[in-house]
Amino acid sequence: MSPFPRVVIDPASRRVTVDGSEQRLTHKEFELLTHLSRSAHRVVTRDELLSTVWGADAVRDGSRTIDVHVRRLREKLGLQHVISTVRGLGYRFDPQTHVVLRGSGDAA
Repeated sequence: MSPFPRVVIDPASRRVTVDGSEQRLTHKEFELLTHLSRSAHRVVTRDELLSTVWGADAVRDGSRTIDVHVRRLREKLGLQHVISTVRGLGYRFDPQTHVVLRGSGDAA
């Protein structure tokens, strides 16, 4: 068994499974996970997350909303070691984690 979980993200049904167990996520948690997993090869800045995930939804300066959403994702999905904080920059999704994004051609 791999030390890295198998994460399946299905944008059409907005479902996520981790090692075969379906997880319930809020809309923002789902969008955050999808964006981080698609960007696993690099650090994703807070500013980028605000513009891509939150978009027109106003988040005031100094808000901890990104930190709170990342913490919830880690807890719900058991991905504490997969989503890492890069101090002063943002977050990184471990590229060794097996992610299947349904509808992208890599679904198994």
